[in-house]
Amino acid sequence: MPAQALRPSGYPGYRKGRTAGSSRRGRVLLILIFCVLRVADALVCFSGPASARSPAVAAVLIGALWTTSLMVGIWFRQEWCRWALMVVLLLSILSAMFFLRDAFDLPVHAGPILVLLVIALINSGAAWGVIQLRDIRRLTSRSHASRPYGYT
Repeated sequence: MPAQALRPSGYPGYRKGRTAGSSRRGRVLLILIFCVLRVADALVCFSGPASARSPAVAAVLIGALWTTSLMVGIWFRQEWCRWALMVVLLLSILSAMFFLRDAFDLPVHAGPILVLLVIALINSGAAWGVIQLRDIRRLTSRSHASRPYGYT
């Protein structure tokens, strides 16, 4: 093999910065999931009647606090935060389907049920992203956790 075909480490096929790119993509995906979850929170706050906004705002604030703190933990490569965020997102799907309907005293017709279904689908998509996206899994994997922040 010619000398110029060898990479800086001396091994053919070595790609410097592969984990840094994966970490960067994982963090970008984490930011996108955060933004999507805030859209779902806005739907919760503004879809119900004005008289029922107080319990909805309290639920949104508590959920936003938990999801934000767990996402910060994922950002700093804490694997348990990823698992806890999965549980929180799956529980939020159940709460959107059962508890918010009671909090808003919604009549049974298509409008409010459709909004709750959209909220549940948004939370399901966010949960799927945290569970299945490879870059987010690599962000919290133990094999990359020992490397310092900013390692390339």
